[in-house]
Parts: sequence; structure tokens; C-alpha cells
Amino acid sequence: MKLYIWATFLTMISATLLFAAAPQQPNVVLVMTDDQGYGDIGSHGNPFLKTPNLDRLASQSVRLDDYHASPYCVPSRATLMTGRYADRTGVKNRLNTNWFVRTDETMVGTMFQNAGYATGMFGKWHLGDNYPYRPEDKGFGEVLRHHGGAIGVMVDYWDNCYVDDTYYSRNGKPVKVEGYCTDVFFDAATRFIEKNAKAKKPFFVYLATNAPHGPRICPPAYSEPYAKGKTRRTATFYGMIANIDENVGRLRAYLQKRGLAENTIFIFTTDNGTAGGQSVFNAEMRGHKMEPYEGGHRVPFFLHWPGGGFDSERRIETLTAQIDVAPTLLDLCGIPQPKGNRFDGTSLRPLLEKGDHPGWPDRIVMTDGHNKQLPTKWFNTAVMTERWRLVDGKELYDIETDPGQKENIYAKHPEVVERLSRHYDSLWDEFQLPFQNAVDIPLTEPGARTVALNYHDCMDRHFFWHQSDIRTIEKWIDKPSSDRTPAYWPVRVGKDGEYRIELRRWPVELDRPIHADIPPGAKVYGRNANRTRHGIGFPAIKANLAIGDQLLTTSVDKQTKAAVFQTKLTAGSYRLSARFHDAEGRSLDAFYVYVSESDGHSEVHSAPKRANPIEEGSDGITCHHDFLGLEANEFSFDPIVAKFVRIVIHDSIKSRPPCIDELEIFRPGATGNLAMKYGLPSASSSLGGYEKHRIEHLNDGKYGNLHSWICGEKTGWCQIELTKKIKIDRVVLSRDRDGRLEDRSPLSFDIQVSKDGKDWETVKKIRPANGTSAKNNRSMRSLHLSTLTPSTPPRCDGHSTI
Repeated sequence: MKLYIWATFLTMISATLLFAAAPQQPNVVLVMTDDQGYGDIGSHGNPFLKTPNLDRLASQSVRLDDYHASPYCVPSRATLMTGRYADRTGVKNRLNTNWFVRTDETMVGTMFQNAGYATGMFGKWHLGDNYPYRPEDKGFGEVLRHHGGAIGVMVDYWDNCYVDDTYYSRNGKPVKVEGYCTDVFFDAATRFIEKNAKAKKPFFVYLATNAPHGPRICPPAYSEPYAKGKTRRTATFYGMIANIDENVGRLRAYLQKRGLAENTIFIFTTDNGTAGGQSVFNAEMRGHKMEPYEGGHRVPFFLHWPGGGFDSERRIETLTAQIDVAPTLLDLCGIPQPKGNRFDGTSLRPLLEKGDHPGWPDRIVMTDGHNKQLPTKWFNTAVMTERWRLVDGKELYDIETDPGQKENIYAKHPEVVERLSRHYDSLWDEFQLPFQNAVDIPLTEPGARTVALNYHDCMDRHFFWHQSDIRTIEKWIDKPSSDRTPAYWPVRVGKDGEYRIELRRWPVELDRPIHADIPPGAKVYGRNANRTRHGIGFPAIKANLAIGDQLLTTSVDKQTKAAVFQTKLTAGSYRLSARFHDAEGRSLDAFYVYVSESDGHSEVHSAPKRANPIEEGSDGITCHHDFLGLEANEFSFDPIVAKFVRIVIHDSIKSRPPCIDELEIFRPGATGNLAMKYGLPSASSSLGGYEKHRIEHLNDGKYGNLHSWICGEKTGWCQIELTKKIKIDRVVLSRDRDGRLEDRSPLSFDIQVSKDGKDWETVKKIRPANGTSAKNNRSMRSLHLSTLTPSTPPRCDGHSTI
């Protein structure tokens, strides 16, 4: 059992009086570092790392000793800024557009700004770099930040490398700075505070350092004390924290000297477990960043506020989490919760005032962190109570007797597993709709002529992170035989008009030809870094742009810096793909695309017009070629109940295999494709019985969707294993309008079911002539098609038409 700390009656009265006497609007400084774990602080027992200023802050703060973030940075930031689980906010990954928080989420910046506060954000945002997802769109009146999840990643300003970089201001404009990144961000926050102190305006500062996140770079004076007996990476990691510690000390000294400390809530915390200190000291915890164990998400949290009575060390061992920060700050500052806003967390004010006490409920709290294009149930997940930790749905730990999580006692406590699993199942059901609310990038931005699209935010792209990978492209060039799905940006055209679209291999600030090599960048503190690699051009002869049903082509020569297209677009959501091709038939995704409204003209080669919609009423099937070029057939039948389902596809055209772009399965009453699982055979794969897939997102049988390009032999089948028995009453088959498929003979299929996935029984034979209802339902499918189906589907021979 936990040791509860009982405050004396006199102390409780004193703290209450102090809180009541405090001004109604205290200032707030929220410092959150990146990748610094619970053990990466001297006062937490680290025998090597010296953090005197953080130790002093801890000795003067209420400390939350069982406080949990997410296992990595993006969901932590979404949760911190909203008071809601990241899974609700649109955040599903650290890449693609899955790291953008949806526009309907209200963030802390807006809450404080609406309450009359001056709001400033400095450092790392990592919740969207395009309008309307930026901090300046989310309530922060002053901003200085880098782009992406780390300095020097592909979406950041070119050649940024921690020192004398170019960051971005509130209006999205690049600003050249001098000095080391952490120093720059703390200095900018201090200037912001000074300006608003003079104006006698309360301020909210969100100071989120990129340090000690990699790449590990810091002034040698900070890392040298840790060089003996440590690797250079570890020494630099500790050096970056030592620099943070110094800056925290400087900022607190400024607040004290300026007379602001008394009425300023000063918080220090971190975004996830350690990414560099686990091999040295991890406070006896298991795991590190990106893992669901304590070391991956239990982090420090210090709150200091003399005016509120929180200026001496008090350690709280009650379970708390990031979801609690937003409601707590609103409570302490006297700001009402926004109407209609539902927090997952709760105000910790009673804990801050009273300390641990038996009246506090034994809550269940969840933390997770997905890293796939679509979330997976129980991936990197911990469901927690005061005593228990259920990890990934299959490991259970008693954290009070086993803080190092060494003994899995899952089988010994089925009642605990059932309770925590039931709670998580309920949350997972709630997350399904937010998971499917697609986030796209507007191609226009108020006050800006050009919108930049960066490969960092592409879906279905090659996986890499840093600008060094853009310099060395050998691994990212697709061979002529490649059947890889083209990468794409999900974009939204706000209004009809003519648009100029530029495709570049190098960013516009570099302004180099697509063919051009570039020299290595300068070393940092005398050492090689991500920018010190040689950059390789691509010998393109043409460029292709696909958006909506348009496929545009233009030529490229050795001097071309940007392949420019001029095209008319109508309002709506689309996929935008951009590629370069060389004389050998190889191709490379365009890493940078710039879009602006334009009245000019450019010679382009348009794709052939699509065929008109056709009706095949003679066989009872209505086929409609919609704007994405898909022929959709929806079949309805009396419900069947099954867990293992096999769809056996037939095609009456003997000269070619059955080619399917989409296979969808629905339960009765389902009106949307809200639970999707990628991973069916690619365009070059045969159906023919080779593929079996577990569809985890059909956990409650409410919705179903399988999305792929499928080509098989003359008869093919695809097997689906559901997580439990469900009713099925509809199947939708779609195929593209490739020019080869002039004979529009309808598809037939059988539905087979099995109790064990081995012995199969045919329960439905779907034939156009047997009276089965088939219809096209464009309204049901339009959202799904516009957001999840490539604008130019691949041909059935496995080669892209792009």
C-alpha cells in the first residue's frame, strides 16, 4: 500500500488561506523538455548527472511522483495541450498528417488567450506545421519554434543544426537567430515575459525545448564533464540536460529579480521517458521512450507557486497524468472550462492542497503511443491504477511490490485484467470515430500567398526522418519494376480557382535544380552532423502531378529548379501525388511541393478524360464511375453471423483476372467506414489464397472496411478473421476504370464462413441474376473515397499509371 502523507490541520488551513488570498490571475510558465526521463535529474537519484537548478526547484515544489505522460512526444503534446487523450484529437502517429491535432480541438493556448492572457509558445510544437494546425492557430499570440519533431528533420528549415539556426515566428516567417537552440528559446520566452510584465498583463508561457532530443548536439563545455567513462552520445545527452538546467536557473532568477516569482505558477516536466539515460540510471524502472513500461512514460513534474502556497517540497504519490494538467491550470487560474469541452483528466487542486489522502478516487488512467498509419488496439499501451499496470493487454504488474515490472502476474489476477480491459475497451470504442475523422492540409492560408507541402507529411511514403536522408536518396528511388503505391498528401481545396503547383527536389530556400548535387553543410562544434553529408540530385526528365482525377505531366531539364503546373481545381478534398521520372524509368517522390492561387498560365499535358458513367441495368447492378474512377457495387443480403469470413471472387471475363480496388464489409445499420485496416495484397500480389489478415479494428462489429488494390487469378479469395462474431449484411466491391477493362462484366462472389478458419461452408452465392440487391451508394462512400483512395489507382498489372 502507498504511504499517505497526512497534513496537519493548521497547515491545511494556512495553505487554503494563502490560495484564497492569491491574485485571480497568476502567470504560468510551463517548461517541458524532450526525451528527458524521470531518472535524468540529480534529485531523483542520478549519481552522475548534475542538475542543481532543477534540484532546487524540486525542493521548493509540489512533486507528482507517479505522474505519467505518453511513451513518445506527439501524443504527449496533444494530451498536454487539450487535457484529452491524444487518440481523441486526431493524433495517431508522429509522421504523415497523423501528427496534426484536428481543428475542432480546443487547446490550452486558446483557453488562456480567451481569459485575457498574453500567450507565447517557444521551442518544439510538433502538432502540425501547416495552417490551421500551428500554435498561432491554437491560441498562442507569440511564437518562435522549429518545425517538425526535431531540429534538422526534413520539414524543418534547411540545414538547421542546433546552432545559429532559422526558426519560425508567429506569422510563419523564417527568422534567423544566433546561439544554441535551448538558449535561444529561453531568451525568447524571457523577452516575452518582460514585455507583458511591463504591460501588466498576465502571461502564459509554453516553453517546450527540443533538447535533449537527438541529434545530440550541445556546446562542448556542457558535455565534457560527462565524457569520462561515457560514450560521446551519453555525454552529449547529459550535457544537453545540464544546459537546460542552467537555463531553468536563469529564468527563475529573472522572475525573482523582476518580482514575478510570487505570482507565477512555474512547472517543469518532460514529454516521455528517457531516450539516452536508461543505460546509466533509470530510477530502477523498466523501459524507456517508445515503450509501455514505467520507464517509457513516468516522468518528473514539479509545480512551484509561492502565491498559492506551493513553495516547499511536498511529494505526492497518487497516480496522476498529463490529462490532468489543463483542467488543473484552469482551476488554479480561475478560468472556466470551455463550454462543450470534455476533459479526460481532472483538476489536481485537491491533491496539491491536501497531498495524498484516502478521499481521492482510485482512478483508471490510460497511456499509449501508436506508430503506424492506422492505430492498433493494445499497441504500446498501459492501463494504470494506483496499484496495477496492464501492459499491451497481456502483461499485468503490481507496481507497489514490483516497481521494476519484472514479474508478469496476468494469469494470477483475472478479475483485475477483466476490469482494466473493460475500461480500455470502452475507451477504444469511443476512439473509433476520431480515428476516422481524416485530417487534411488546406491549399490556401489566410495572409499567405503560398502553402508548402513537405514529404514529412505524406501518407504511404518512404520512412525516414532527417534532412540527411533527403541528401542521400539512393534508398528512396523506385525502380521501374516497383509497384509501390505513390506517396500522397491529403489536401483540401477551399474554393474553385486556378492554382500554381511547384514540385521540387530541394526546398525553396535552397533554390537548386532538381539535377543538382549540393555540398556538405558546415560541421557543428567541429563535429560531423546530419547536414555534413553530400547531397545528390536526381536526373529527372519529366515530372507528374496527380490530384483528383487529373494526371499532369511536364518536362524537366538540368536547369529546372521546380516543375511548374497550372491547373484549375474545384473545392473539395483530394489526394495530391508528385513524382519525378528519369530516362531509365526510375522515379522519386517530390520532397517539396508549393501551392499558390494564380491567374497565370503554364503549358501542361493533361490526362485523358475519363469515360462517362455507365448503367448496367440488364443484370440488376447499377455501376457508377465516381470522380475517383472507381466502379462501386454494393450488395445487400439477409444478415449472416460469422467470425471467420472468406470472400471468393469470380469474374466472367476469362481473359483477365478479377481486379478489385476495394472490398468492404458492413454490419446491419452501419452508415460509414469508420474502422479500417490496411494491408491486403498489393497490386502485384495474387489473391489466390495466399493472403490471410486479422482485422483488429472490427472489435465490436460495428463497422468494417478493407482497403486495397487486389488482383488475382481467375478465381481469388481473401480471408478475414474478426475479433468476435458479428452480423454481416453488405459487401461492397469496387474496381478501377483502367482502359483495359472495356468489357464491364459484373463480378460474382461467394461468402464462406468457418468456425475455426479451417473448414469452410458457403452460405451465400452472390450472382447478378439471382435477385440479390446491388446498388451504388455514392453518398455513403464519398468521404472514404476522397480521403483514403489514391486519385490515380494502379493498373491491375501492378504498375502505377503515375
